[in-house]
Amino acid sequence: MPDVDKKIEELRAYIDNVNATTVQGLTLTLQAIEAEKESRRQSDIANYKAHTKAGKSRFVEHLHESMGSDRAVAEHLKLSVPYITRHRRQAKKNGK
Repeated sequence: MPDVDKKIEELRAYIDNVNATTVQGLTLTLQAIEAEKESRRQSDIANYKAHTKAGKSRFVEHLHESMGSDRAVAEHLKLSVPYITRHRRQAKKNGK
């Protein structure tokens, strides 16, 4: 029996090591994803600010197509939802 107990302890130690490594890997992956997301958001904000009024409307419409909702675009660009809605109406009005 001592041999079996030893094997069980070795397996528990191995599983604990695998769990710790997995958690560490997932934590690093999450941090990288969050950094990429923030980088993209900052880039999109700068891109939005660089456009003219009509360009901003088209850019907002493009973001809406990729993100799927006015709320997501508003949160991404740190703008209000009604402001995004107005931009989208303007883009449709201009036919672009």
